[in-house]
Amino acid sequence: GYAIVDDIEFSRLLDHKSAKERPYTERKGDSKTVCHWGQRKLMVAEIEFLTSYYHDAETVVYAGAAPGTHILCLTRLFPKIRFVLVDPRPFSSHLVSKFDAEAVSRIELRREYFTDDMALEFAEMKGVLFISDVRTSDDGQLPRGDV
Repeated sequence: GYAIVDDIEFSRLLDHKSAKERPYTERKGDSKTVCHWGQRKLMVAEIEFLTSYYHDAETVVYAGAAPGTHILCLTRLFPKIRFVLVDPRPFSSHLVSKFDAEAVSRIELRREYFTDDMALEFAEMKGVLFISDVRTSDDGQLPRGDV
């Protein structure tokens, strides 16, 4: 069955040399009641990154930002930062529908691949942070022709 282990000291970084292990057990047929939401896990890592480095930042360039369902939360937590979201995939309709006047002035959506030319566009700017969540396509390959 499933057990919660709460007697292990918490550390943000996992030390593979000393981390405790549990044997893998298949959950086939078990009722899975927890919804996995990768955007939430991603947001926690982004908050940690931005909290550490945002002090001198003016712009965050985010390659692979779609669907971006959590981006408005980041803009509220870091109100002085402009976000440039880059991804050829569509952005969440929820994200776009919630744009208010302030969000529109601080969020730029670019439905395109992040290219070398785009990197050069931001390279000379001061106060730029870069986040990448670029993924491969469903078949495990990078899309051809557009990259």
